[in-house]
Amino acid sequence: MAINIELLGPQKGEEEAFAVEDLVFSTQLALQKAMNRKGVSNKEIAEKLGMSPARVSQVFRKGGSNLTLKTIARVAHALGEEFEFVRKQDVRNTISDEKT
Repeated sequence: MAINIELLGPQKGEEEAFAVEDLVFSTQLALQKAMNRKGVSNKEIAEKLGMSPARVSQVFRKGGSNLTLKTIARVAHALGEEFEFVRKQDVRNTISDEKT
């Protein structure tokens, strides 16, 4: 049985890279979920942003180009969505407080 090393988290010395990839992935996922809710395709968002469909594909590809806050904000605005940068610990605390 093979072990998926990615499921075990970062190895010693890889913490920063792991944290970066985690934030990039969760941001990509949040934007994709918003697009799915709105029924917007990559091609449609590319047209709204004046980007090429290839550039939009880069935004959502694993290991793709680095997302800037400006790009994230432009995609969110084009979708009519608002996002907020929140620490995971704050979210966990809110969920924990709601359960009690």
